[in-house]
Amino acid sequence: MASFATLGFEFRLPFSAPPKEASSFLSSSSTTIAPPPPRQQWCPGGGGGGRRRRSECRLWHCLETSLQSYKKVGYQEGLRAAQAKNSNAGAREEEEAGEEESGENECEKRVFMFGMGYTCIALANTLQKQNWIVSGTCRSDEKVAGLQSRGFQAFHFNPDNDGENLKSLYAATHVLSSIPPVGDFNKDPVLQIHKQELVQAAAQGKLRWIGYLSSTGVYGDWSGNWVDEDSVPQPTENRAIARLKAENAWLQLAHLTGVAVHIFRLGGIYGPGRSALDTVLRQQHPRSGQQKLRDARRFTSRVHVADICQVLTNAMEVHHFKQDFEQRRIFNVVDDDPMPRTTVMAFARTLLHKTGIKEASLESSAEVGASDGLKSKEDSGREVPEKRVSNKRIKEELQVELLYPSFTSGLQAIFEGVHNPFD
Repeated sequence: MASFATLGFEFRLPFSAPPKEASSFLSSSSTTIAPPPPRQQWCPGGGGGGRRRRSECRLWHCLETSLQSYKKVGYQEGLRAAQAKNSNAGAREEEEAGEEESGENECEKRVFMFGMGYTCIALANTLQKQNWIVSGTCRSDEKVAGLQSRGFQAFHFNPDNDGENLKSLYAATHVLSSIPPVGDFNKDPVLQIHKQELVQAAAQGKLRWIGYLSSTGVYGDWSGNWVDEDSVPQPTENRAIARLKAENAWLQLAHLTGVAVHIFRLGGIYGPGRSALDTVLRQQHPRSGQQKLRDARRFTSRVHVADICQVLTNAMEVHHFKQDFEQRRIFNVVDDDPMPRTTVMAFARTLLHKTGIKEASLESSAEVGASDGLKSKEDSGREVPEKRVSNKRIKEELQVELLYPSFTSGLQAIFEGVHNPFD
């Protein structure tokens, strides 16, 4: 805090004044105090200090004006002018604080999510607690109403380019897409509909980061060997091939716009309300061929939804603060324990034995998992893609320490009623 006492009036400033100006001010009544540089030099890119420094500029001008008033009309009038200027500066400060609270501050973080399903709602909850403004799309009136009731700006995803939808998209500093390739053409629906709008948003200078949620399925079959982000994908299934094409399309957007684009290859997602515990409780009827095929795998990569949120938020922040971070980057998002699905289901049944669930129900689901799983590969005549996926990059580059490094810790937390990140 700096203060200047002259002619019976004390000027107080919430920062340290330059010594040269201070000494000149005290020694000469004819000194003209030079204002600070223009705001864009003090707050490049709309940084967090913008509001404080704008107020500093006003107070320097307040000193200058008050001194000039004194020269013209004397001490009393100069004092009143100084008090009025300081009062106006404080009022403007409060007004700008109100603008920040109402969402008009240019420094705010805003994320727009295409496809607010299970994972994106979890991320939205996480970001909302960190004072992000969250908006996004979903597919039904019921979901729109539900998201809006939780404080999110929700819109229908459709090809009509709704004006209100685009307004939120253009205001976003971060964009995330979780919508997979769909339809006969197996093309990314977001880029098919909104690519031009994303390019325009980037050109306006607000958009800083784009994320795309993909799948570890793009790696294809590696006969159980380890793969990382530098491994060459070799998908054989149509869905995985379409996913890889969508990844490349999003990465090309980084070249086109100059905005960072990060691809996140997710393992099998589980969490509260969507885990092996829920599956066991539902298994009272024969399973589909796809479920049987999954049971034939020796290795299945999975990840708790809370850890997905951790990876995504870290990626957003790392890019924000580390200017030399790569513009185009791929991250595997999996836990440390790629175990067979049958092992996970067995652990879930063990946990449920501790409850009042009838023994017969658990034994029935166990028999289905054991017998059908062992012969599914042979009966289906299909190859089961086998791979173990490394998560080394998220730990080293994003400084992620997994909350649930294994399915055992994840299922145990769910069993004990931990609702993270939906609480």
